[in-house]
Amino acid sequence: MYNDYFIKNEKYINQALDKSKNVFTAKALKRFYVKNLSIANVIQNIDYTSDYYACFILIRSQIEHLIVVFYIWLKFRIDENDLTAKRYYQDYLIQEIIKRINYSKGNNITPSSKIAQLLSLIIDGLKSKGLLEQKHFDKLNQTKNQFDIRQISEFLDKELPKDMTPFLKPKRLKELLEHYNYLSTFIHGGPSADLSFFESEDDKIKSAAIECKDWSSKILTLHQFYIMYFLAHEDEKIKDALNNEIDKDLLDTK
Repeated sequence: MYNDYFIKNEKYINQALDKSKNVFTAKALKRFYVKNLSIANVIQNIDYTSDYYACFILIRSQIEHLIVVFYIWLKFRIDENDLTAKRYYQDYLIQEIIKRINYSKGNNITPSSKIAQLLSLIIDGLKSKGLLEQKHFDKLNQTKNQFDIRQISEFLDKELPKDMTPFLKPKRLKELLEHYNYLSTFIHGGPSADLSFFESEDDKIKSAAIECKDWSSKILTLHQFYIMYFLAHEDEKIKDALNNEIDKDLLDTK
């Protein structure tokens, strides 16, 4: 399958990403893959005989990583430009920093980062002079919200062009979103997580943990496909490999 090709040719693929004219989308695909691979490596090495609570937290994070980069990849295909990924790395970044500053202020905490401290002073100065208003923050929040999983799910359900296949089979996408929703309680250590982990039959929860391991591998395979599909428009060698290595279990090629 193409994941074997990807692993054997990863150096070449990374070089192709670095040379891509669509800088921000290439950056997102490459960096998210590094993050997903790091999570997957930990999941694969968890002791599934006795110590596997962490796998539920990790797979939930990995699913979110995949869905966000999946959305960036889809928007690149639909819009045929780099704008969505650019907004992710610019507008969303600014919104995250402002959110952290506001959190610190709300809890009477001085930001530890000197950049955050300086930005906080600049923001206060601009606001006092009327040069920065709520409408500017609203615009940043609107950009940030498009990367929210619920917004992405709604986009896929209602706004995806009819002639645009996401390649990921609908049943697989539905399974991913269901897993993401169910596993939220593990991220926050909620009582539902306790109910599932401590009060279910051992074999049942252990089977669910092992399923996380399987999904982690599938997520990497999907991410590899998105990278190769992205590069196929710029690289004939990768295009030929992609055409020969489609995984029919995960991908809908109609």
